[in-house]
Amino acid sequence: WGALLGLSLVGIGVGGVWLSLRMSRQLGAVAVAAGNIAKGEFSARADIRRDAPAALKELAQDFNRMASSLERHEREFQASSAAIAHELRTPLTAAKARLQALMDGVLPATSGNYGMIMGQLDQLNRLVHDLYLLSLASAGQLELVQGEFNVRALVQERINWAAPRTVSAGMQVDLDVPDSLVVQGDRDRIGQMLTVLVDNAIRYAASGRWLGIVGQRLANGHIQLQVRDAGSGFPENCLSQVCDRFWRADGSRSRNRGGAGLGMSVAWAICAAHGGELSVSNHPDGGACVTLLLPGVRVKTPANSARARWLRPASPEQSVLSTHGFGAGVGTNESMTRSSP
Repeated sequence: WGALLGLSLVGIGVGGVWLSLRMSRQLGAVAVAAGNIAKGEFSARADIRRDAPAALKELAQDFNRMASSLERHEREFQASSAAIAHELRTPLTAAKARLQALMDGVLPATSGNYGMIMGQLDQLNRLVHDLYLLSLASAGQLELVQGEFNVRALVQERINWAAPRTVSAGMQVDLDVPDSLVVQGDRDRIGQMLTVLVDNAIRYAASGRWLGIVGQRLANGHIQLQVRDAGSGFPENCLSQVCDRFWRADGSRSRNRGGAGLGMSVAWAICAAHGGELSVSNHPDGGACVTLLLPGVRVKTPANSARARWLRPASPEQSVLSTHGFGAGVGTNESMTRSSP
């Protein structure tokens, strides 16, 4: 018995040392990354070791998520001051120059010239409004008028609003959102978020001539919406920056296509204010894909209420429902296929 007891104690000791080494290595990785962040290296991340206990792996993952958030805020802080000054100065300078030309008699006092000044002031007003919304969201003070609403009706409404532009761009719009999906949140704010995503697709992906929106209820009760286009997609090295304030990719996201680079950050802030998530990716078949997760509400509906229906704007005045499959003629994969709620 004595020998058996001795072997047991040795085994316990060896096991304890092995476990402590696994723990110390993972904690050491977190400590090293924390030290680098304290020095201002916000890109530092903790290595996650395979042999670490599950709880410590989760700790390291949480730390890395926190580091990513800090890196994003630091990047935005460094870029925002100069970007805000530049974005405010551009429409102000243009409006002032045109107004001065009108006062000096260089330009005729026509409704067209006054309209151009009004357009530049409207651009300035939109910029200030977006910045104000982002400031409220950052401070956790963005007011939401909570309620339950039908997701399909809201998506179709925003698609109808954009119909003149999609028709002009020759874009086919496919909508696959079951009637049974109901979201808890601020209908106007979520509609604003959808308008941003549709507007981006029209501005930057019209060459693909296709926009698809699909919705489904996940097993956890959340509502997932995916907005896809058939354009060139996001630059792979910029995916983590797409929702940053004033972000623009070279070329396709340049200023001459309009906007101040605040649209995606506004969409992200609205989604986050609802306790949801917004993520961006490039689809394997091409084009950009924006995924939204929103709090859902379960409702009792007839079994056939979730039957897919499709929207394709036929003219600026009306939209025609078609019955072809989602993304007809465009490759899809499992992540974009609706399952019954």
